[in-house]
Amino acid sequence: MPIIKIISLYAESHLPKKGWLKACIMCEIITSNINHDKTLKIKNKTFKIQTYLCPHCQRKLSDVEFNDKYKSVVQNMTDNGDIFLTS
Repeated sequence: MPIIKIISLYAESHLPKKGWLKACIMCEIITSNINHDKTLKIKNKTFKIQTYLCPHCQRKLSDVEFNDKYKSVVQNMTDNGDIFLTS
């Protein structure tokens, strides 16, 4: 299953959209750490969803409550569907 488009999820910040540093989706600290979240297939296209997570938040994913909040944030961002229209 070839990946057609990589979708990066991050918090809004003052940083340029084309840069390699983004704001963590959970705490908005600037980071370059990327976490592969999931792969979705929509209308015969494959999307790799990756999130920007700082090292601190990455370690906190083992906490059930924090992990549930993280999954909720990612789900809300991908449910919008607008991120898939650009491909």
